[in-house]
Amino acid sequence: MGKLVDKEATKNKLLMTEVFKFFSYIFLLTLCFNGIIGWATYDKKTVTPNGKTEFSHEFRGMEKINGEWKIISAPVHAFIPK
Repeated sequence: MGKLVDKEATKNKLLMTEVFKFFSYIFLLTLCFNGIIGWATYDKKTVTPNGKTEFSHEFRGMEKINGEWKIISAPVHAFIPK
């Protein structure tokens, strides 16, 4: 019996794999949780496939919904280090 393969989904997955070949490093991580609300802040350094380095301050706001943590806010602030 053969496999059913969604060619469009496979094509998109391969495209996404090619597009997102970069490395990220997270540092200065702070986590805080209080009841059903939590957040994380961190700085991130990303190296793109062409060697460009990008920096950002990031935040993830989370809420506990039906016993599972869900991200409800995810702002990213790119910056150039001094």
